Amino acid sequence: MSPVSKNAVSLSSAEVQAPPQRSGVETIKEASRQLRGTIALELVTDTDHFNDQNKQLLKFHGTYQQDDRDARKTRRKEGAGKDYIFMVRCKIPGGRLTAKQYLAIDPPRHSIAWRSQRAFEGDDSRNQSMPPDDAGRLR
Repeated sequence: MSPVSKNAVSLSSAEVQAPPQRSGVETIKEASRQLRGTIALELVTDTDHFNDQNKQLLKFHGTYQQDDRDARKTRRKEGAGKDYIFMVRCKIPGGRLTAKQYLAIDPPRHSIAWRSQRAFEGDDSRNQSMPPDDAGRLR
């Protein structure tokens, strides 16, 4: 047995700090293969939405899965499931696009059958809902 010095401090197990607990999202990120998850696999399956883990990962890429609030009440009455929609966030410096830039980001709306497109300008929090062929409202 080794001698204990007078200055030795004994710590109880309660005094030793455990590492901080990871949140559920942090756990998903750590296991996601650098935020890839299984998103690519889900894109080729016959489903209308992503699983909860991939839904969290999509947020880091600027894409948000939601159920269509406008259709929620009607679908619930009909006994139908959720109608999933996606919001894709685009970073647009200065909030303005040239016609060429708009046309570069517009094709998904036609190929994926978006029902509406919404634009937010600057600090203005009003939501502008535009019919699909009203591109002239964007500058």
